[in-house]
Amino acid sequence: MYQKIKLAVLMMCCMITANANNEVKENFRAWPLKLGWFAGPGVGTQFYVGDSDNLHCVGYRFSSAMEGSVGKWITSSLAIRLQGTAARVTGGNINGKRDAMNMVNTHIDLMADAMNFIAGVKEDRTVTLLPFMGLGCAFNNFRQTCFSFNVGATALFRVSKRINLYTELKGTLLNDKMDGRKGGSKGEGSAVLSAGFIYNF
Repeated sequence: MYQKIKLAVLMMCCMITANANNEVKENFRAWPLKLGWFAGPGVGTQFYVGDSDNLHCVGYRFSSAMEGSVGKWITSSLAIRLQGTAARVTGGNINGKRDAMNMVNTHIDLMADAMNFIAGVKEDRTVTLLPFMGLGCAFNNFRQTCFSFNVGATALFRVSKRINLYTELKGTLLNDKMDGRKGGSKGEGSAVLSAGFIYNF
């Protein structure tokens, strides 16, 4: 009896290990070049944190933002995308005056399907969470340019095979002189909350 129990436990372990290996392989199985492309627009609100902005009311510092993305699924669970975000950044200066700037941030992100890694690959899943991080370049109408580090998460809501709705929250770390003034903290940042749709080609 003891030997039969050991054999049954061993077989169960082998089955679990084989299933886990299959799921790992499925997560990292490369897609053909012509498959997995997607693109879409989005709109939202942006909040900038720079020198002396905290001297002004929070409501004024929320501004509009627009974005567009194009990307490709490399595997069932990993994607790479190029995204551009344009915002009318509102804030203020140390003299107590309000000011604003136009800023564009273009970045390349690596995205991972967290649900696939947790619950296994399922292409028709209704809700999917995609954490991401990436690097890019930001510039504004003050002729300031700097590298940007971006991190965030996208929630996808499947409408059909071709259409997904999404909402996204991301933060961007920027150079201290991005708003045209250097001093105070060593860096500045931007947060964007957006929503839109994605078309899967």
